[in-house]
Amino acid sequence: MTRLQASALRLFVTGIGPAVALYRDVLGLPLLAEGPAFAPFGVGGIDAEADDSDERGRPLADRLTGPSSRAPDAAAEHEGLRALGVRLHGPPEAQDRGGILVTFEDPSSSEVRIVQLPGRSSLSRR
Repeated sequence: MTRLQASALRLFVTGIGPAVALYRDVLGLPLLAEGPAFAPFGVGGIDAEADDSDERGRPLADRLTGPSSRAPDAAAEHEGLRALGVRLHGPPEAQDRGGILVTFEDPSSSEVRIVQLPGRSSLSRR
């Protein structure tokens, strides 16, 4: 039996066009392919796949996804996203369990997070 490994993260969106506009055009993720209801992006070791409907054409938006990406400096990521016009939920947030979280929304109002792991505080440098 093959050892299972994560290969894709599905992002449920209300429209492929606006998702491509954010993830490819604003955030710079490479678009690997595009179909009428999906668009996979390269994000490192796995692919992030935007889907607006399932194989029967039923909408997929409003489902929980919760994607997070790791970054060494949350404050710098926040400023970069702000400069690009991305909808942010507020300033970087120190987490009770350690680390710093930046949350933004894609065009379908799905939350995407950038996490700075505990041990390096960019909040104290502001």
